[in-house]
Amino acid sequence: MKYLVEQREVSSNLWGLEMIISDGTYSKLNTADVGVHCWVFVKPGRRELVGGPCFVEPSTGILYPFNAPYTDIYAMWNDKNYWVNVDDDASIVKESAHDLTNSDRWRQVFPTDSEAPYSWVDKLKIPRDQFLLQYPPNGRRCILLDQAKVELFGDNVDPQGVVARIIQYEDSARTNVLECTELFSSKRNDHLLRRTRKPMFMMHHEFFSPMNEFSISERKDTAGVQRSINFYQKTRVDGLLKRVEDVGNSITEIFHARSDGLVRRIVYIKELTKDEKKPKHSEVITLGIGNGVAVLTRIDEHFEKPNDETSMEEAVAVRSFRLEEKKIVVTSQSDHQALDRHVIHLKEDIVRPDSQFNELIALENSSIRAVKKIQDELVEMCESNYRQETKPSSAPSVEH
Repeated sequence: MKYLVEQREVSSNLWGLEMIISDGTYSKLNTADVGVHCWVFVKPGRRELVGGPCFVEPSTGILYPFNAPYTDIYAMWNDKNYWVNVDDDASIVKESAHDLTNSDRWRQVFPTDSEAPYSWVDKLKIPRDQFLLQYPPNGRRCILLDQAKVELFGDNVDPQGVVARIIQYEDSARTNVLECTELFSSKRNDHLLRRTRKPMFMMHHEFFSPMNEFSISERKDTAGVQRSINFYQKTRVDGLLKRVEDVGNSITEIFHARSDGLVRRIVYIKELTKDEKKPKHSEVITLGIGNGVAVLTRIDEHFEKPNDETSMEEAVAVRSFRLEEKKIVVTSQSDHQALDRHVIHLKEDIVRPDSQFNELIALENSSIRAVKKIQDELVEMCESNYRQETKPSSAPSVEH
């Protein structure tokens, strides 16, 4: 067991100090040479990590033997109690320093549990619902700062699952919001952890836990400009790592460690207004709540270069499905540096017996299905998030 020891030491040489100690008197000591120092006293335990009781110098970590030169011990304490030396005989105190149960030489300052008197007040009782409230009486608290406000909520108090909200303002009057950061409870269905909103830039940034259904790690949305989504690595079967949408123009999907070597897919879209009708034989995707639909005009798939040089000639670098033009353009890895060399397959209304052409048609349909599947997942996630957010918001917090 380790104890802190408050002891008297002298600044003279050790030989003179030993003579004073052996003499057993303190009349020869000059008070100017005497000081108080704290050491760490280590008692040997059952494992015998130390040979015997010793002192540790806190400033250097050096071990000193138990019979090191000092004149007296004032007190010893640890995390449980404080013992005061009540014996004037220094030699006896040194011999009994490791035996704190000797009440004739050591007095315990704080009573133990068995010695403590009974409390004169009733036992504190807090109902569970009141304890979970955290911030009585209504479970909310508001702290006003210079150009900032902090709102705290108890568990299950805010319908949207907010547990803390930090708002930064442009001025001390707290009129124009610069940034609002919200922390959410782990009980949200969409597993949203944190959200930062910047109203002036019409931007919000959300972070999710790995437990969410679609493996999304973060989502950033700048209204009318760009939407980007990052996914947790190695959590999706399709290998999707990142998705960036330039609103109204294109969608870029980044993949990782796919067996077919696909690393990037760029989907070009054309949004339809409410008055526009869907073109005949066209493929469309739903853009989300209140955003209408968009027509797929072109899909470009980029593949990584194979490690085997022998298969370079057959490997595909870029496969472009030009849906509006009814054309498929394939560029091989060997031709990737010179883009003027490629194979063009025109789509016709009749079924061609060309097996390579039919394979490309199947790949085009597969790519369209993959794009729609990812888009449907994100729309479903947005709808789930919308349902969570449209719950009645919490009432104003009590200001402090």
